[in-house]
Amino acid sequence: PANGFPDDAPLIDPVEFFAVDAVTAKVWAVDGTTHQTVRLSSWTRNSSGSALVAAAAAAVPCGTFSVLDLHQGVRDFGGPSKSRYALFGGTTNVVFTRVTESRFTTPGSFDIDTTGSEPEAAAQLVITDFTDADNFLDTTLPDASCGCVTVLEYSKRPSGTTDNYFFAGTCKGLFVFAKTTDGAGFDVNVLGAAPFGHLDAPPFSTGSWQKAPNITGAVIDIKTIGNSLYVLTYETSATVPMKTKLFRIPFLTTIATMFAPGNIFLIAESGVGPTLGATQVFTSIQVIPTNAMATTEQVVLATNFGLFRSKTGGGVQTAMTQAAAMWTAIMDSGMAMYLRIPGPETPYPLVYSPLSIVIIDESAPSTVWPISVQDTGICNIFNRGSIHQLHGTVDAGPFAFKPIPFNASSTTAPAPAPFTNFDPFTTFWTDGGRRLFALNQESCGFVHRLHSIPFDTTEWCLTAPFLISDFAVNNVPVINWIKQIGATGILMVGTNDGLLALE
Repeated sequence: PANGFPDDAPLIDPVEFFAVDAVTAKVWAVDGTTHQTVRLSSWTRNSSGSALVAAAAAAVPCGTFSVLDLHQGVRDFGGPSKSRYALFGGTTNVVFTRVTESRFTTPGSFDIDTTGSEPEAAAQLVITDFTDADNFLDTTLPDASCGCVTVLEYSKRPSGTTDNYFFAGTCKGLFVFAKTTDGAGFDVNVLGAAPFGHLDAPPFSTGSWQKAPNITGAVIDIKTIGNSLYVLTYETSATVPMKTKLFRIPFLTTIATMFAPGNIFLIAESGVGPTLGATQVFTSIQVIPTNAMATTEQVVLATNFGLFRSKTGGGVQTAMTQAAAMWTAIMDSGMAMYLRIPGPETPYPLVYSPLSIVIIDESAPSTVWPISVQDTGICNIFNRGSIHQLHGTVDAGPFAFKPIPFNASSTTAPAPAPFTNFDPFTTFWTDGGRRLFALNQESCGFVHRLHSIPFDTTEWCLTAPFLISDFAVNNVPVINWIKQIGATGILMVGTNDGLLALE
């Protein structure tokens, strides 16, 4: 974590070197002052040395079901707004936290280091006081019966536009956080005016959650990279027992206009059409950009009958019908059921002349990780799971799985990986060095247990998934998400029984 030596004055902040353990998922660090103090990150539960973990856990006592990390890579967070945020979804409430602040001093400018090559805006000051209204805001959805907030998203629109919103998905539909009670969106960075900043100032202090009209059913997933909003819904009735739909919604400046019937386009429906006709349910979506500036995109769709992707010429962000989306099956995905499609939050750099200042602007990744249901091939009970790595960059495709297999690999040819699939799971996270899975273990009564599984099993001498058995992570019935929160360096795990943290 960023404050790895907070209690050892004068060893505050400096770190000489560190190492990541891909088996235990922990980090070792040596201080940069005396070069003699060693720290090892450890798992904690709910209240701990982290004020962020303690504050968030107290606000969602019945569990946290979703998270949204708005780090320094998010579009236009490098302008006048110095704040970075993390949102936590509870039961009928969403907690806003301001977790870090950019160190650059003059709004609208960048302080270049002595080499002239890197903006100081990349450096983040970690916030620790969440008793301050500047940094903590607990909001409530208007429908007390809406249940758990299972998915969160932010519109990621550029500066100069007033169509930014926050989105929350529940079993009772879609809710939108707007700047005013009349549903107006907000501009993330207004030069010469108050920027997107503290949580006791607009748009947070004046804003509220409002139900999005004309979106029926439960919300399964929400995704955007700033071009269009994609909302995946689930409906059931006496005549149609199961129906899932994917909508594309262009951004407009008020909730009423954005969610007017003429601005909501149905671009996929389960069981409909020559390509998707064999599907019964959609389970997750992910957006992949198809040009360098992320102004065009395609959608990857997880179903009970394999993976599909749109291939609209010029990007699916223009599609108004299912036919225009041009859905096609992804080769090699087979007829397996896919449960989720996690994706990395890797931003890409935009280089501005003449100073060659690199500003990080977030896009969706070109690499995503679909999670499938697998079978042992013996009893046809499909009680196993696999992780795959899917890559694509252009509208026409192809989108390919690389490398194969991705569950685990061995660098000692021709020795195979020690395992080809896992216990079933829906949650996966990686930072490139560590890979964490929440496996649903039958031997433990189908409770979620956190495992760390390096990709290169030979290098780490691993013959089976490594169970993280620290006291703080034991006896967790359900793990909903795994996420490292921005520049804090704190890895969090959201459960039905509070928050776990590796810090």
